[in-house]
Amino acid sequence: MPYASLSTVKEKAAIAAKSSLSISELGPVLSMLTEEFDLLGVQQLPEVEVLENWNQIMKRGIDVAISIGGDGTLLGLARFLPQGVPIVGINMGGRGIIAEVERNEISQLLSSYRYGNYYIERRLRLRAELARNETFNVLNEFYFQRANFNVTPYFEISSVNGIKLQSRMDGIIISTPTGSTGYNMSNMGPVLIETLETFIINPVMAINYIPVAVIPPVELRISCSDYSYMIADGQIKYEIQPGESVRVFRGDDLRLIKIKKGNNQLLKMIK
Repeated sequence: MPYASLSTVKEKAAIAAKSSLSISELGPVLSMLTEEFDLLGVQQLPEVEVLENWNQIMKRGIDVAISIGGDGTLLGLARFLPQGVPIVGINMGGRGIIAEVERNEISQLLSSYRYGNYYIERRLRLRAELARNETFNVLNEFYFQRANFNVTPYFEISSVNGIKLQSRMDGIIISTPTGSTGYNMSNMGPVLIETLETFIINPVMAINYIPVAVIPPVELRISCSDYSYMIADGQIKYEIQPGESVRVFRGDDLRLIKIKKGNNQLLKMIK
């Protein structure tokens, strides 16, 4: 039975889908979404108006963003959103830590959105500046990684409030609470409740033991004695020159649409 909207004017939704999903999987989901939204994207998908790039889509005055897939799909879409545009994730991937709406809950999502029975959860994000250029907003983490695997370089990290660390190691992870379930957890870091206002500093394979630190979201400076990479949300890689200082700081918060109360990522990980 078609989903009936209260309004004849549909909101505009930017949409991204996991590339490995088939049309037979996506078709029913997109048909349900089009009852409530005009869908715009950069992928050739049924029911979706395709534009050349995300900048053109955002100029159309997007009301909301929807990702269909796993957490990686949501991370990729979120980086293009202007500040203030909320996003919701429909999980058709794996764990669905950030993308919380399952495919059998889409009717509930549409009903909740139509009647305003949802809430916005603000998530802290990171940004970085290197070579005088700022990156996009990052929801999970920046992973600083040595480029030459026959050299264990010195990484140095400092902050305006007195943090200073220098040690030989393979790399270092600067994570948000949302990203605490990503690379940080894989490197034995703590899983945090996602709404906390903190950064996590997690050394990777340090020669001398260095504990993981959970700190307020202060500006950090990071450099490496050798060539290195900065990997943003596991998706974008930046090359860093020896001795180049990278500034990491708080970015624009992400607005995440939630329809379930009391469903935080810490509880998901220990179920």
